[in-house]
Amino acid sequence: MTACRGVLVTRPSRQLGRTLAALRAAGHRAEHLPLLQLTPLASPELDAALARYRAADLAIFVSANAVEFGLAALAERNIATAGPRLAAIGAATASALANANVAVDVVPADGHDSESLLAMAALRDVQGRTVLIFRGESEGGGRKTLAATLAARGATVIAATCYRRDPAPHDPARVAAIAAAIETGALNVIQIMSVESLDALLAMLAGTPNLRQCRVIVPHARIGEAARAAGFGDIVVAGLGDEALSHALASPEH
Repeated sequence: MTACRGVLVTRPSRQLGRTLAALRAAGHRAEHLPLLQLTPLASPELDAALARYRAADLAIFVSANAVEFGLAALAERNIATAGPRLAAIGAATASALANANVAVDVVPADGHDSESLLAMAALRDVQGRTVLIFRGESEGGGRKTLAATLAARGATVIAATCYRRDPAPHDPARVAAIAAAIETGALNVIQIMSVESLDALLAMLAGTPNLRQCRVIVPHARIGEAARAAGFGDIVVAGLGDEALSHALASPEH
Protein backbone atom coordinates (compact mmCIF):
# COMPACT_ATOMS: atom_id res chain seq x y z
CA MET A 1 0.00 0.00 0.00
CA THR A 2 1.34 3.43 -0.94
CA ALA A 3 2.24 5.64 2.02
CA CYS A 4 0.34 8.88 2.13
CA ARG A 5 2.45 11.88 1.19
CA GLY A 6 2.16 15.62 1.05
CA VAL A 7 2.49 16.59 -2.60
CA LEU A 8 3.17 20.06 -3.99
CA VAL A 9 2.09 20.29 -7.64
CA THR A 10 3.74 23.26 -9.30
CA ARG A 11 2.70 23.16 -12.93
CA PRO A 12 0.32 25.67 -14.51
CA SER A 13 -2.54 23.62 -15.89
CA ARG A 14 -6.14 24.13 -16.93
CA GLN A 15 -6.91 20.52 -15.90
CA LEU A 16 -5.14 20.53 -12.57
CA GLY A 17 -8.33 20.04 -10.58
CA ARG A 18 -8.49 16.42 -11.74
CA THR A 19 -4.91 15.79 -10.61
CA LEU A 20 -5.47 17.31 -7.17
CA ALA A 21 -8.73 15.40 -6.73
CA ALA A 22 -7.04 12.10 -7.65
CA LEU A 23 -4.20 12.70 -5.20
CA ARG A 24 -6.59 13.56 -2.38
CA ALA A 25 -8.80 10.57 -3.18
CA ALA A 26 -5.71 8.36 -2.80
CA GLY A 27 -5.16 9.78 0.68
CA HIS A 28 -2.38 12.24 -0.10
CA ARG A 29 -2.30 15.86 0.93
CA ALA A 30 -2.16 17.86 -2.32
CA GLU A 31 -1.34 21.53 -2.68
CA HIS A 32 -0.94 23.64 -5.80
CA LEU A 33 1.60 26.42 -6.19
CA PRO A 34 2.21 27.21 -9.87
CA LEU A 35 5.78 28.35 -10.28
CA LEU A 36 5.42 29.81 -13.76
CA GLN A 37 2.79 31.81 -15.55
CA LEU A 38 2.34 31.48 -19.30
CA THR A 39 1.77 34.46 -21.56
CA PRO A 40 1.04 34.41 -25.30
CA LEU A 41 3.65 36.08 -27.48
CA ALA A 42 3.08 38.30 -30.48
CA SER A 43 6.07 39.25 -32.60
CA PRO A 44 7.07 39.87 -36.22
CA GLU A 45 9.09 36.63 -36.00
CA LEU A 46 5.99 34.64 -35.05
CA ASP A 47 3.98 36.33 -37.82
CA ALA A 48 6.68 35.38 -40.32
CA ALA A 49 6.79 31.79 -39.06
CA LEU A 50 3.02 31.33 -39.22
CA ALA A 51 2.91 32.83 -42.70
CA ARG A 52 4.84 29.73 -43.78
CA TYR A 53 2.57 27.29 -41.97
CA ARG A 54 0.46 26.17 -44.94
CA ALA A 55 3.55 25.52 -47.06
CA ALA A 56 5.38 23.58 -44.35
CA ASP A 57 5.76 19.82 -44.67
CA LEU A 58 5.58 19.14 -40.94
CA ALA A 59 4.47 21.09 -37.86
CA ILE A 60 5.69 19.85 -34.48
CA PHE A 61 4.09 20.72 -31.13
CA VAL A 62 6.56 20.23 -28.27
CA SER A 63 4.08 20.38 -25.35
CA ALA A 64 0.44 20.75 -24.41
CA ASN A 65 1.19 24.44 -23.76
CA ALA A 66 2.53 24.76 -27.30
CA VAL A 67 -0.74 23.26 -28.52
CA GLU A 68 -2.82 25.77 -26.56
CA PHE A 69 -0.90 28.85 -27.60
CA GLY A 70 0.04 27.62 -31.08
CA LEU A 71 -3.54 26.83 -32.07
CA ALA A 72 -4.68 30.16 -30.62
CA ALA A 73 -2.05 31.98 -32.70
CA LEU A 74 -3.20 30.19 -35.85
CA ALA A 75 -6.85 30.97 -35.10
CA GLU A 76 -6.11 34.66 -34.50
CA ARG A 77 -4.63 34.81 -38.01
CA ASN A 78 -7.45 32.75 -39.56
CA ILE A 79 -5.02 29.98 -40.51
CA ALA A 80 -6.64 26.54 -40.65
CA THR A 81 -4.69 23.67 -39.12
CA ALA A 82 -5.04 21.65 -42.32
CA GLY A 83 -1.90 21.68 -44.45
CA PRO A 84 1.28 20.18 -43.00
CA ARG A 85 1.46 16.84 -41.26
CA LEU A 86 1.24 17.36 -37.50
CA ALA A 87 3.56 15.78 -34.94
CA ALA A 88 3.30 15.67 -31.14
CA ILE A 89 6.29 15.08 -28.89
CA GLY A 90 4.35 12.62 -26.73
CA ALA A 91 0.98 11.25 -25.70
CA ALA A 92 0.01 14.22 -23.50
CA THR A 93 0.65 16.65 -26.35
CA ALA A 94 -1.22 14.40 -28.77
CA SER A 95 -4.17 14.33 -26.36
CA ALA A 96 -4.18 18.13 -26.21
CA LEU A 97 -4.41 18.24 -30.02
CA ALA A 98 -7.13 15.59 -30.06
CA ASN A 99 -9.11 17.52 -27.44
CA ALA A 100 -8.96 20.48 -29.80
CA ASN A 101 -10.31 18.27 -32.61
CA VAL A 102 -7.00 18.36 -34.46
CA ALA A 103 -5.75 15.11 -35.97
CA VAL A 104 -2.19 14.04 -35.15
CA ASP A 105 -0.13 12.26 -37.79
CA VAL A 106 3.07 11.51 -35.89
CA VAL A 107 3.47 10.68 -32.18
CA PRO A 108 5.92 8.31 -30.47
CA ALA A 109 4.39 5.09 -29.20
CA ASP A 110 6.77 5.27 -26.23
CA GLY A 111 8.50 8.25 -24.70
CA HIS A 112 7.64 11.92 -24.59
CA ASP A 113 10.86 13.70 -25.48
CA SER A 114 12.77 14.97 -28.49
CA GLU A 115 14.83 11.79 -28.78
CA SER A 116 11.69 9.63 -29.00
CA LEU A 117 10.24 11.82 -31.73
CA LEU A 118 13.52 12.04 -33.66
CA ALA A 119 13.73 8.23 -33.73
CA MET A 120 10.51 7.98 -35.74
CA ALA A 121 10.69 7.24 -39.46
CA ALA A 122 8.74 10.39 -40.34
CA LEU A 123 11.54 12.56 -38.92
CA ARG A 124 14.53 10.65 -40.24
CA ASP A 125 14.26 11.61 -43.92
CA VAL A 126 13.58 15.34 -43.87
CA GLN A 127 16.12 16.48 -46.45
CA GLY A 128 14.69 19.51 -48.23
CA ARG A 129 11.57 19.60 -46.02
CA THR A 130 10.26 22.60 -44.10
CA VAL A 131 9.53 21.90 -40.44
CA LEU A 132 7.72 24.35 -38.17
CA ILE A 133 8.18 23.88 -34.40
CA PHE A 134 5.59 25.35 -32.04
CA ARG A 135 7.39 26.08 -28.77
CA GLY A 136 7.83 28.45 -25.88
CA GLU A 137 10.44 31.11 -25.45
CA SER A 138 13.80 29.93 -24.08
CA GLU A 139 13.05 26.24 -24.58
CA GLY A 140 16.25 24.42 -23.76
CA GLY A 141 17.77 20.97 -23.61
CA GLY A 142 15.93 18.52 -25.82
CA ARG A 143 14.02 21.23 -27.69
CA LYS A 144 17.32 22.63 -28.95
CA THR A 145 18.36 19.08 -29.84
CA LEU A 146 15.17 18.65 -31.87
CA ALA A 147 15.76 21.73 -33.99
CA ALA A 148 19.50 21.12 -34.38
CA THR A 149 19.08 17.47 -35.35
CA LEU A 150 16.40 18.21 -37.93
CA ALA A 151 18.58 20.95 -39.43
CA ALA A 152 21.52 18.53 -39.54
CA ARG A 153 19.28 16.08 -41.41
CA GLY A 154 18.70 18.70 -44.08
CA ALA A 155 15.42 20.29 -43.01
CA THR A 156 14.63 23.98 -42.99
CA VAL A 157 13.58 24.50 -39.37
CA ILE A 158 11.36 27.42 -38.39
CA ALA A 159 10.61 28.24 -34.75
CA ALA A 160 7.07 29.39 -34.04
CA THR A 161 7.68 30.79 -30.55
CA CYS A 162 4.16 31.44 -29.32
CA TYR A 163 4.36 31.87 -25.54
CA ARG A 164 6.69 32.80 -22.73
CA ARG A 165 7.13 31.58 -19.17
CA ASP A 166 7.72 33.92 -16.27
CA PRO A 167 7.88 33.32 -12.51
CA ALA A 168 4.35 33.39 -11.15
CA PRO A 169 3.48 36.04 -8.54
CA HIS A 170 2.15 34.77 -5.21
CA ASP A 171 0.78 36.11 -1.96
CA PRO A 172 3.72 36.04 0.51
CA ALA A 173 1.44 34.46 3.11
CA ARG A 174 0.71 31.56 0.77
CA VAL A 175 4.41 31.02 0.08
CA ALA A 176 5.14 31.16 3.82
CA ALA A 177 2.46 28.53 4.47
CA ILE A 178 3.96 26.22 1.84
CA ALA A 179 7.46 26.75 3.30
CA ALA A 180 6.16 25.93 6.78
CA ALA A 181 4.52 22.74 5.53
CA ILE A 182 7.82 21.66 3.93
CA GLU A 183 9.71 22.41 7.14
CA THR A 184 7.36 20.24 9.22
CA GLY A 185 7.33 17.44 6.63
CA ALA A 186 3.64 17.89 5.88
CA LEU A 187 4.70 18.47 2.26
CA ASN A 188 7.51 16.12 1.26
CA VAL A 189 7.10 15.64 -2.49
CA ILE A 190 7.36 18.31 -5.20
CA GLN A 191 6.49 17.82 -8.86
CA ILE A 192 8.78 19.90 -11.08
CA MET A 193 8.07 20.10 -14.81
CA SER A 194 11.02 22.10 -16.18
CA VAL A 195 14.41 23.55 -15.31
CA GLU A 196 12.77 26.99 -15.30
CA SER A 197 10.28 25.73 -12.70
CA LEU A 198 13.15 24.38 -10.61
CA ASP A 199 14.89 27.76 -10.73
CA ALA A 200 11.67 29.51 -9.70
CA LEU A 201 11.17 27.06 -6.82
CA LEU A 202 14.68 27.63 -5.51
CA ALA A 203 14.25 31.39 -5.70
CA MET A 204 10.80 31.38 -4.06
CA LEU A 205 11.72 29.02 -1.21
CA ALA A 206 15.39 29.94 -0.82
CA GLY A 207 15.09 30.24 2.95
CA THR A 208 13.52 26.81 3.50
CA PRO A 209 16.23 24.53 4.99
CA ASN A 210 14.34 21.25 4.47
CA LEU A 211 13.47 21.96 0.85
CA ARG A 212 16.14 19.64 -0.55
CA GLN A 213 14.94 16.80 1.68
CA CYS A 214 11.80 16.56 -0.44
CA ARG A 215 11.35 13.96 -3.13
CA VAL A 216 11.33 15.62 -6.55
CA ILE A 217 9.28 14.11 -9.37
CA VAL A 218 10.33 15.23 -12.85
CA PRO A 219 9.26 14.26 -16.40
CA HIS A 220 12.76 13.96 -17.90
CA ALA A 221 16.25 12.95 -16.85
CA ARG A 222 17.65 16.37 -17.83
CA ILE A 223 15.46 18.05 -15.22
CA GLY A 224 16.46 15.38 -12.72
CA GLU A 225 20.13 16.14 -13.38
CA ALA A 226 19.48 19.84 -12.73
CA ALA A 227 17.67 18.96 -9.49
CA ARG A 228 20.58 16.77 -8.37
CA ALA A 229 23.02 19.58 -9.16
CA ALA A 230 20.85 21.87 -7.02
CA GLY A 231 21.23 19.55 -4.04
CA PHE A 232 18.17 17.28 -4.17
CA GLY A 233 18.86 13.62 -3.47
CA ASP A 234 15.54 11.78 -3.87
CA ILE A 235 14.65 12.24 -7.54
CA VAL A 236 12.14 10.18 -9.55
CA VAL A 237 11.89 10.52 -13.32
CA ALA A 238 8.29 9.86 -14.36
CA GLY A 239 5.99 10.63 -17.25
CA LEU A 240 3.56 13.48 -17.59
CA GLY A 241 0.18 12.03 -16.65
CA ASP A 242 -1.60 11.42 -13.36
CA GLU A 243 -0.85 7.68 -13.54
CA ALA A 244 2.89 8.40 -13.84
CA LEU A 245 2.66 10.71 -10.84
CA SER A 246 0.92 7.99 -8.83
CA HIS A 247 3.64 5.46 -9.69
CA ALA A 248 6.35 7.96 -8.75
CA LEU A 249 4.75 8.50 -5.35
CA ALA A 250 4.83 4.74 -4.78
CA SER A 251 8.52 4.37 -5.66
CA PRO A 252 10.86 3.51 -2.76
CA GLU A 253 12.99 6.33 -1.46
CA HIS A 254 16.46 6.62 -2.93
